[in-house]
Amino acid sequence: MLEKETDRLLVLIEHRTIGKGDSIMVKEILGAEIPSTIKVFFRTDVERLLESELARSQFDSRFDYKHREVQNLQRQINSILVLNFVFARQDYLQKVDDGVHLLLNYLLRPQWTIANFLLNQKPSVTLGQAREMLRYFGAYEYFKEILFRYAQEKMLDSFTAPDLQKLLFRIDGEYISRKDSLQLTHMLTPIYEFTAFPNFDCRKPVPTKALVKFFEDKRLRSICEMLDQKLTQGAAELHINELQVDLENVRRSSMSAFMPDEQYRPASSPAAAQPERGPKPGTAPSVGIRTALPEEQRPTPAAAAETPRRIRDLEGLFSEDDRKRVVRKVFHKDEGQFRSAVASLNAMQSWKQASVFIDEIFIANGVDPYCAEAVRFSDLAYQHFFPASTKGWSA
Repeated sequence: MLEKETDRLLVLIEHRTIGKGDSIMVKEILGAEIPSTIKVFFRTDVERLLESELARSQFDSRFDYKHREVQNLQRQINSILVLNFVFARQDYLQKVDDGVHLLLNYLLRPQWTIANFLLNQKPSVTLGQAREMLRYFGAYEYFKEILFRYAQEKMLDSFTAPDLQKLLFRIDGEYISRKDSLQLTHMLTPIYEFTAFPNFDCRKPVPTKALVKFFEDKRLRSICEMLDQKLTQGAAELHINELQVDLENVRRSSMSAFMPDEQYRPASSPAAAQPERGPKPGTAPSVGIRTALPEEQRPTPAAAAETPRRIRDLEGLFSEDDRKRVVRKVFHKDEGQFRSAVASLNAMQSWKQASVFIDEIFIANGVDPYCAEAVRFSDLAYQHFFPASTKGWSA
């Protein structure tokens, strides 16, 4: 399942980042033309490493590290340290492999991956630990939003394993049950985009078995049965527009088609492999989909480097609402600084150069790179260099 797509992506990421080099810095990874989800994975991993070291070094210190000015300066120092962190080649390639498999698992089976990644066979997880670990993931933001809102309303500071699994099922079920076939199909866009990178138009089909995994995770019996029938008929892959038609047909045949069935436990059918092992403590899981590509199918360095570019004026990509929110949050209400940054980005010839420039803006202005406005600014800048990529606000 997705072996070729996974290996192709690993080859492409290696070529566009470390290449033949012995080491690589985080800022070089962030500046590379690779999926944004991989960048989030690396930055989060290094940030958590730094936070752990700082917590140990500040333990029992008599200095006031909680002073507001100290914390503001510390955030800027942390950003510089993170950007300049160096991975040795072997460590980096292993981390890429772990990251790609973790993120693909999350895209296909978010409930299973979240529960296993957070709990890792432990009886419970604290709210703080959940917040830290979920920073690795970008898609399906509704899980995080509703999970933490629920914890706040119920004044919870931890989740037991059974409660977390039930809550994830309820969150997904209530969210899915309100969708029509078009909206449900749109939810799979991250899967199509991730496996088709560097193209973002979703024209590349996804293996039907992978789609079965997605709907099994949500326990949507009728859809899984429809996809199993497709497999029996020889439909090994499905384009996203074909999937939408199939989902609409299922919805019309059953009013409860988009209602999760808690009792549904898929048998070991040809479409449903047994769950892969969960992640080890402190690491991303490696899931058994590592079959190497035959030599003739591996992308050559030249082919992997090809990315269509069609530069256009960046400022024109900002809606009025985009502009106001980005100016307020990223540039501290300084319209002139915003225009100057946009002009500088317009003059740049590569996303790699622009990405480093954007990181420098975030550091200088003390901006959280994962806040909605910072993500939107980065996404629009990315679209400036790669117009086929289209992303909305990240919550």
